[in-house]
Amino acid sequence: MTVEAQVVRALAEVLADRPDVVDDLVAEAMSRPDPLSSVLPQAAATASAFAAIYRFDLTTHLVRRLGTLRHPVTHGNAATLGSTVYLVGGRGDLVNAQTSDIWAINPATGRVTAAGRLPTATSDAAVATVGNGIIVAGGLSPTTVLDGVGELVPAGTG
Repeated sequence: MTVEAQVVRALAEVLADRPDVVDDLVAEAMSRPDPLSSVLPQAAATASAFAAIYRFDLTTHLVRRLGTLRHPVTHGNAATLGSTVYLVGGRGDLVNAQTSDIWAINPATGRVTAAGRLPTATSDAAVATVGNGIIVAGGLSPTTVLDGVGELVPAGTG
């Protein structure tokens, strides 16, 4: 398969919520971008980044890939409680494709587990850790701008 076809297939896999095969499909385009059209490596990087989980080490200034989300997500926000990072809401590739998913990410292992659901599908919300919970404020639903404020508290702690 040509490099171009692999990148197109990778983009199709992202749109079909199958991000687990994307890295293999875009590896060649990402490893040798110089001889390729500038659009191709950029499209490969975009496809790869939609579902990727990265960790930036503030001490070493190194970026390390931890894992892959179960579905591509953009416009989600994250907050940390203890040693777990929670990805709250977000959306897919369409403006009105918000999600109510809350994902727990273990930064040590990259393991992603379902942690709950928001009462309303939401993207672009402000999130902040306060005490033993995560405050979620505002955001966008598929049909309107949200003005609510709520608190997410892990089961057994509230």
